[in-house]
Amino acid sequence: MGATALLGALLAENALLILLSAGLALGVAVLTGVGVPWTGIYLALLPGSIPVALLGLAINHWVRPPEPPKVSSILYMGLSFVGGLWSPPQNLPPFVPVISPWTPTRVWVEMVWAAIENY
Repeated sequence: MGATALLGALLAENALLILLSAGLALGVAVLTGVGVPWTGIYLALLPGSIPVALLGLAINHWVRPPEPPKVSSILYMGLSFVGGLWSPPQNLPPFVPVISPWTPTRVWVEMVWAAIENY
């Protein structure tokens, strides 16, 4: 299979998984009566996924197999910690609130929080 066909298959698979998970989440929300600002969350997640996708492509380009998943996981955990995804940066060591606003995960989570708070 050529590289173009493989890339197309991977993109199609990811698109299908996104649609299935969105449908499942919407179905659960409708059945349970939970009101969620789906449009706002989607519009916040969409531009935030671009830097993360580019970071993943860069890792896969620079790191030789089979190491990219390991490097990606370590980088994601570090960015999530520093970005304040698990707890507010103010509750973390003093250097974290200083660098937290500069991480892509922090900007991304603030966009999602704004979408939820404005609902």
